[in-house]
Amino acid sequence: MAKGCLLSECAVESGRSEQRPYGCKSLATDSKERFSNRVEDYVRYRPGYPREVLDVLREECGLAAESVVVDVGSGTGLLTQLFLENGNVVYGVEPNAAMRDAGEQFLEKYPHFCSVAGSAEATTLPDACADFVVSGQAFHWFEPKATRAEFARMLKPERPGGAGRMGGRHLE
Repeated sequence: MAKGCLLSECAVESGRSEQRPYGCKSLATDSKERFSNRVEDYVRYRPGYPREVLDVLREECGLAAESVVVDVGSGTGLLTQLFLENGNVVYGVEPNAAMRDAGEQFLEKYPHFCSVAGSAEATTLPDACADFVVSGQAFHWFEPKATRAEFARMLKPERPGGAGRMGGRHLE
């Protein structure tokens, strides 16, 4: 459920290999828990997103400070921060508790941030709550069919194309 508050047409790698590298015994296979033991590294080393993302979304998609954004797979909050600094209300949806906690700490000074325990396939957010649904580095973990349905459900009717995707650090 949402904690205190409220663009990725996902391109998912199909047939993702479940094989482990030779000699690797401790790799988590559940994508929602896989990064629990790497949160500190994400906080310390992961680069942010270029501010030009906002320019592209303003020009191409009508992003405004009043737009409500849902960041799915928000992790430690790097992409979320970009939208918060633009003045947006942002719901950061993150299934991994350790990542979500790190994001909540990182973004606690932003009054328009709402942390949500959910997944791309089941965000727990209400219907038609978002102008934009975005995902930075998580879309390859999403189940395509259920995610598309969930994103369409969350988008406001007047925003039927309010989705895009970020790949790496580039808007696609």
